[in-house]
Amino acid sequence: MRSNLRSTKPPLAASNVTSPSSPQVHVIPDDDTQLPTYADILRNRSKSTTSKLHIIPTKTPPRQTYADVIQQPTPVKAPTQAAYQERPGNCTHHVYAKCETITGQVGSDQTGRFIVPSTSGNNYIFVLYDYDSNSIHAEPIPNRKKESIKDAYEHILRLLQRCGLRPKLHRLDNEASQLLKEFMTDEDVDYQLTPAGLHHRNWAECAIQTFKNHFIAGLSSTHPDFPLNLWDQLLPQTILTLNLMRPSCINPKLSAYSQVYGPFDFEKTPLAPPGIKVLAHEQAEGRESFAVHYVRGFYLGPCLNHYRCYTIYCPSTNSTRIANTVDWFPHNIKMPTATSTDILLAIAKDLTAALQQTQRNPLVPPPNTETRKALQKLTEIFSNTTKPPTQAADATLPRVPNNITEAPATLPRVLPAAPEATTTAAYFDLTATNRCLRRQKNRAAKKTKTPKPTKTTKSTNKPAKPTPIQPSQSLPPFTACSYTFNQLP
Repeated sequence: MRSNLRSTKPPLAASNVTSPSSPQVHVIPDDDTQLPTYADILRNRSKSTTSKLHIIPTKTPPRQTYADVIQQPTPVKAPTQAAYQERPGNCTHHVYAKCETITGQVGSDQTGRFIVPSTSGNNYIFVLYDYDSNSIHAEPIPNRKKESIKDAYEHILRLLQRCGLRPKLHRLDNEASQLLKEFMTDEDVDYQLTPAGLHHRNWAECAIQTFKNHFIAGLSSTHPDFPLNLWDQLLPQTILTLNLMRPSCINPKLSAYSQVYGPFDFEKTPLAPPGIKVLAHEQAEGRESFAVHYVRGFYLGPCLNHYRCYTIYCPSTNSTRIANTVDWFPHNIKMPTATSTDILLAIAKDLTAALQQTQRNPLVPPPNTETRKALQKLTEIFSNTTKPPTQAADATLPRVPNNITEAPATLPRVLPAAPEATTTAAYFDLTATNRCLRRQKNRAAKKTKTPKPTKTTKSTNKPAKPTPIQPSQSLPPFTACSYTFNQLP
């Protein structure tokens, strides 16, 4: 039993107002009663005693107690978005700066010999790859001599220098000429030679493969009559379209073409498939009085220095010209035209609509005439013909459809050959694969030919002596006379 026990500790509510010499006695209640908490003591304390020491001006709202603060939940602040982040759909004026290191690394190599020489005498293509802009440049060259390679490299080097992409390190094959090395030294360009047999160290090897795939795709889409010896004049558009699809390494949001040459405006310089057949308008000063207003030709590429103009090759004059008015005639895509059935249905609908008009039309014959009656009969015929076939509702459908299969026609033992695809025939005939097949056919044809008569060789053996003829043997008359003639002295 803890009753009648007394505590010598002062009460918590009066500890601040009583002196230490006269402590107050607090009686602990019995066990059946609940002990007061700190919040109950603060709630039941004397207002007059507390106000003497803690009187403060009244605030609005009233001051909260410690218990009220504990009972209130802690407010959760919503995460705020940083001011420097771009918000979608909102235009900001934030500007950021970033330093990109310009490496100045380039690589170059030459392709193999093209299947036919061009009209300008070019047979090879010099390809250079710039790492910073991720651009591929190509220059046709007549041969692989040191002067031709040096001139092609100098032309591309000047282009990159004008665009602010000065090369600093050049990787090339081990077969570099001394003339090219001296030129790069004069231009303050370091060079590295790849070891023999390790072509993958040259950055231009992958660029050559990408360029050739894109160039071959363009040659395959040319017109069948396109002269293949104009392949070097298709290179400018090939390089343009290839670099438009490649992102820049300095700024991936820009294309390789925009990084080198600036933005490309399609409205100013429209493009078309290379080698397509066209009809170019001929000016009045260049034709006769009653001559046609066009000239046949093939599209070679755009004119970058002219507004909406094209470079056209004219076979009649064997030269190129710049044309601003051109009609296109693709050979692989047919223009959509209306069939005879579509035309007849359109006429029938127009006739029906004209006869159903209530207003008087001078083009339609008046009513109660033979012509009007005949047209109405035609309208009924056309309307019944043009209606879609409908199935009767009460028609009983069979449970199993009667599929009548006709006997298959007898097929020939050898199927007819499929027609060849419409492409540039000369290009595919002169490729390495077809050239190998032609050689095999020629060898097989030579084997099937009749053998030529062999020359007679002199035999070292002595001729055999003629055997004497026995009288009992029967010989033809001609042989006997010949033998008798030889025996005469």
